[in-house]
Formats: sequence, structure tokens, C-alpha cells
Amino acid sequence: MVPKVGIRQQNIPEETQMLLVKTGNLYTVYIPLVAGGFRAALFSKNGTLQVRVESGSPAVTGKTFDLVYMNQSDNPYELLDTAALDLQEELGTFRIADDARRPEFMAFYGWCSWNAFYQDVSAEKIERVLENFAAHGLCPGFVIMDGGWQEASKWHLTGLNADASKFPDGLGGAIQNIKRRFDVEHLFLWQTYNGFWCGLDPEQFSDSRRTDMEPPGRLLSGQQIEDGSRFDTNSQTFYPEHVLDQAFWCPASFETFYDEYHRTSAAAGADGVKIDAITWIEICGKEFGGRVAMMREFLRGAEKSARRYFDDQVIWCSSCSNDFLFNSSGEGVVRTSTDFFPDKPETHGLHIYANAINSLFMGAFIRPDWDMFQSALGKASNFHAASRAISGGPVYSTDAFGEENFELIKKLVLPDGTVPLCETHALPALDSLFADPQQSLIKIFNHNKTGYVLGIFNAAYEEAGEADRSGSYAVADVYPLRNSSADFVMYRHSDQTTQRVTAFDSFDITLPVLGCELFVLSEIKDGFAPIGDPGLFNSGGVIQHWDSRTGVQVVDLKGIMEFCAYSESAPRKLLANGAVVDFEWDSMMIRVKFVEAFFGTVELIF
Repeated sequence: MVPKVGIRQQNIPEETQMLLVKTGNLYTVYIPLVAGGFRAALFSKNGTLQVRVESGSPAVTGKTFDLVYMNQSDNPYELLDTAALDLQEELGTFRIADDARRPEFMAFYGWCSWNAFYQDVSAEKIERVLENFAAHGLCPGFVIMDGGWQEASKWHLTGLNADASKFPDGLGGAIQNIKRRFDVEHLFLWQTYNGFWCGLDPEQFSDSRRTDMEPPGRLLSGQQIEDGSRFDTNSQTFYPEHVLDQAFWCPASFETFYDEYHRTSAAAGADGVKIDAITWIEICGKEFGGRVAMMREFLRGAEKSARRYFDDQVIWCSSCSNDFLFNSSGEGVVRTSTDFFPDKPETHGLHIYANAINSLFMGAFIRPDWDMFQSALGKASNFHAASRAISGGPVYSTDAFGEENFELIKKLVLPDGTVPLCETHALPALDSLFADPQQSLIKIFNHNKTGYVLGIFNAAYEEAGEADRSGSYAVADVYPLRNSSADFVMYRHSDQTTQRVTAFDSFDITLPVLGCELFVLSEIKDGFAPIGDPGLFNSGGVIQHWDSRTGVQVVDLKGIMEFCAYSESAPRKLLANGAVVDFEWDSMMIRVKFVEAFFGTVELIF
């Protein structure tokens, strides 16, 4: 689901799953529906907006369809939230994430084995990485054992345990060792929707059925790209060559398969799953009653077992389709972009842009996940890490042993292994909704328990060289604050400086390619505004509660090494969990440094 912007109706691409149109100050949203056995998508033809309906199977036909939802508002954010609620009530086939719990694993910093080792993952390699984390005083609270851990042959799953050559102690032994040695709270196992890339080995899983991968005829399939994959031009989808050349075998019953698979994984000690390649269902559903029917059957089985064995702890991956959105329970987290590709510099800016724009749409339905990142890619790593810090989704890296940038990682994670998460998913600022990321800075905002955060990113990519981008920013870029009459402190992460501003003050900024800047916005009350821990990207995320009273400011904090706040005057006394502590006050900034991570209440007496 790659965002596109434009001004001409004829430029609306194939497979448009949400269309937002701005006319003056009015926003109109068009959302093609998934209803019955059919799904719809928008496209343009001969200068007109058209809708295509399909089932994914020639055996599933119809004459009457629910086609498109349409609504209007002067508030695009409220418009999408209203649309999700309307469609939830009207269709009755899905539940939005607002009604679901935040998964427990999201509280922790994570590490994933994929980009670190790809298919060559092993118990020894995972433990070596975690040893290095521990040596630097960090402990990922959740770990994803990604592709390559399973019993498999020729891209087919041959068993439900771990590859014995890579995990000599078995799956249960490997998980037990990791949890015992490194205090990992949540260990996830990777799989695809059908078990492995090409599904099940029919000899080992007799209760399976073959299904052919058939790209829809309207797409231009078969084009080769550099890494040997085939590329569907209009859909922007690629399928690895080794996958296309294999027979596909899917479970005859997803419910039976997932119950057995997840029961086995949970018995070995796994706490959750990352389910990948989900949208491949759209080209595998011919023999299953069509793509919509197959998606429903898959979700019914996968969600039931994930709830039973993992308490709904799931990362739904490669699932940017309306088939998925309109049939989901809203539990877990859902990837809102293509993969993170560390070795493709042209994709880094697009990754952030796509996640921000897609979160506007998909975030109204589900809880977005902006994917993992690597910490040692120079400016690209800082760019990705800053975006993950304010995304509101899980924060996890994928570095190999010895390639970690722990100084960068420490800007994301607290000493107890948890992360200062924003309260909801990030959204693009109003003037970034229709911006071209190659020409304009992209602005993203989110909120913490007591304040807001604004991120500015140069997502441009120019192969010929650097391409600085300039723009402006203001408190008013955070949509809920656009008409505020309050004064704010704006804390700038890069140089740890503050400004007292109003919502209507505007400032200029220039950023290099893959440059970014984060601002914490805190409303001033009685001459005081907490900022949080200045060493973190999301400084304000450590503030759990703030009580402002005349002469007294009380701030509850979580796991900080340093606390800073704006104050027009120096406090007479500062207490940390009731004990008097030293502090610095200079240029209207209060700073308190702690010897070890501080959890508790700071009370400032004026």
C-alpha cells in the first residue's frame, strides 16, 4: 500500500484502497468495501473514477455489491476515525483497535533476527547478540526468532519444531536458555500464513491442499528485477523467484493447523508469533472460495489460536490489504509498510513516509507497526530510530553481533528494557497529507500522557547527491493544538535547547537528506512545564503524570537517568521520592541527574 499524491483524477492508481480528496477546506474520503465474498478497489480510467469488484475465484460470482463508503468533513483525522466506526457497525466483520488491548510485548524494546542473520539464524548466534546487549547494560524485553528457525526443506515446512542443526537443544531448550540467561519477557516465532514460504510439505502434512499462485490478470506480471524476483508493475508487488517456481500447499483447515502449530510453539515457551506474507492470500484463493473467503478462514483460525495460546500477541506482517482490515479482530499490531531494506538507500525515506500516511488510514482500524530497523547505518539509522520512537508502535532493531550502535539504541530504551511509548499511533501533519516527499519535509505528530511530540523528516532521495529540504514548523502542526491559546515550551532534541512559544509562532528549518528533528511540546502551567529525560528521542514519554498546583509541581517519572523541565523560577527545594536532591537551574531550565534509573515522584517546591 504505497501512498500516491496528485491533483488529477486520471492519476489515481490501480488497487487504491482509500482515496482522500481535498477541495478547499473540505475533505472527502472514498473507501472501497469488502462485503460478502467480494472486495472492491478504486482506479481511474479515461479520466473517470471507477471501482473494480472481485472475489478471486471464477466460481464466486454476483450481481449486487456493496461498493464504496463515502463521507466528508473539514477534519481529515476525525473523518477517518468516523469512517472506521461507521464501517464496523455497518459491515460487522471486523473490530477496530480502539476496542482491543495494547499487546504486552510493546512495552519492551525488541530485537529481531531477520536482517541480522536472514535464514542463517541459530541459537548460538541469537545468544551471542543478547550477550552483547547485556554487556552494554541493555536487555531486549522481546525477541523475534525470524525466518530460518523451522524444520523446512525446499521452501516447505516439514515439521513444527526447530531445525536441529541450528537449535541442537530443540525449540523448547533454545527458548528456555534465552529467557533464563537474558530475562527476555516475550519471545516470538516467525511463520507465514501457510506455515513457510511455499507452505506445507504434502508428505509430512497429509492434511493439506495445493493452491497455485495466480497474479490477477490485470497486473503486468513476470517482469524481472535486479535480485531475481518478479515484479508486478501496477501493484508494486514482488514475488521471490524461488517461491514462484515451487508448488504451494496450504492447510486444508487453517483452524486445525494453527491450533496444532501454536499449541506446539506455546508448549516450547513461545509468547507470540509474527505471521508473514498474509497478502499472498489474494493470489492463492482460487480453490478456497476466493481471496476474501480464504482471508476470513485464515484469520478465524489464526486469531482463535493466537488468543488461546498467546493472549493475542501477534505481529501481522505483509497485510496491507482491505481484505485483511475488514476481517480483523483489531488485536496485535499490523505492519503498515513494505519491509525495511537496509541495503536500499532509496527506500529509507519512503519507508517513513509510507508508514505515516498509511497510519492515517490503517491506524483508524488497527494498531500500526513501522517495522524493525538497524542501528548502524549512519544517518539512516538515526532517521529510522527517531521515527520509531514517536510512531506509537513497537520499537525493535535487527543488528548482527558487533554491528550495534548502542549509543543510538539508548535513546530509545530505558534501563529496565522498556520503551517510552507514545499513547497512540503517529499521524502526518495537515500540510504533509498531500506533500510530495521528494520535494517537501514530512511532519509527524503524536502525544504522550502529558504532552505532544513533533517530528520533522527529510524523506527525499536523490541518487546524484545531497538534497537539502527547507520548510517551517509550529506547535499548530500538531492538529489538536492548532487553536490553543496556551503558551508552550518547545524542546529540541538535537541540541537540547528550549523555546517558549505559542501555537501561532512559526520557525524555519532546513534538513539534509535523511535528516530529522524531534520536538517535545509541553504546555506551561504556573510558569512550569516538564520535558522529561533529555537523552531520549521521546523525552516526554517517561512522564506518567503531572500535577500542577500553586507553589508545587508534582511529576511521576519512569526509569529516567536525567530529568529536565522548564521553570521561570528556581524551586526552593526538590524532592525525589521524598528525599531532598541537588538540582541545577539555569536559563529557566531545571536539571536533575540520577546515579541509577529513577522510578517515582519528583516534587518541586517553589
